[in-house]
Amino acid sequence: ITTVAEGMFKDVNNAFLKQFGYEREEIIGKTVRELNFYNNIRDRDKLLLKLLDKEPIRAIEMKIVNKNGEIRDCLISMNMITIDGHPHLITSVDDITNLKKIDSALQESEARLNAFMEFIPALILIKDEQLRSIYANDNFKKLFPFDEWYMKKPHEVFSKEVADYMIEQDTFALEKGFIEYEEDWTDLSGNTNTYYTQKFRIQIAGKSPLIGAIISDISKRKQAEAALTQSETKYKYLFKNNPQPMWVYDTETLKFLEVNDAAIEKYGYTREEFLNMTLKEIRPEEDIPMVR
Repeated sequence: ITTVAEGMFKDVNNAFLKQFGYEREEIIGKTVRELNFYNNIRDRDKLLLKLLDKEPIRAIEMKIVNKNGEIRDCLISMNMITIDGHPHLITSVDDITNLKKIDSALQESEARLNAFMEFIPALILIKDEQLRSIYANDNFKKLFPFDEWYMKKPHEVFSKEVADYMIEQDTFALEKGFIEYEEDWTDLSGNTNTYYTQKFRIQIAGKSPLIGAIISDISKRKQAEAALTQSETKYKYLFKNNPQPMWVYDTETLKFLEVNDAAIEKYGYTREEFLNMTLKEIRPEEDIPMVR
């Protein structure tokens, strides 16, 4: 409680003393100016003007200075009262400094998470416990109609066959914690690609679990693997069916690693015998330095 004109402290409660570090005798009879109570004394003048205009003062944020000179973020509520025929101000001061620090840390953490989600090259999808899609990053939204899938269960969006398979994978991730698989999807442009999907349970204390999914386009890798397999198949065919004797050997030991049918027919050894031999056993000794 303070006087209106001078801002002299007439009474304070124990919570006020504890919050701002004063002893009662250090503050009673002193003015807000003497104690540098307001970080900016004009803030108090603005509150008085509002009160005089009969505007309510409820939870207005201001900076207040405690006994140690620390500037604290506070919510100020103020009313005009009369004591012994004289106007006084009864003021409630709620220190929210720590809450603001926590809120700032949460906002910073959320900003980092959002940045991670948006800049990660993979597609990110999150579902709730009822298997409804609740979040997707921009990379996912560029390829698939997330707005049409938002808050919908698989059977509300996809065919029964696709939905049943999706539910099976989602349920496994929820119950077992993790699942990975490959599947083909057609995007908004009509392109069908192969995706590698990792789904996992996200456990949040006191809340229902979520399902997280990290999805990567592996079409190019699959195409490269197919091309390599095709090349290997072609090589094996040409090697096996070549009419000229051919073999593959270790350049260090000269041990045969593979021979074709023409070599078996010409030299008369079985394949098993060849693979237990070295090149030295079928070539003149003077040729050996040239084949290393």
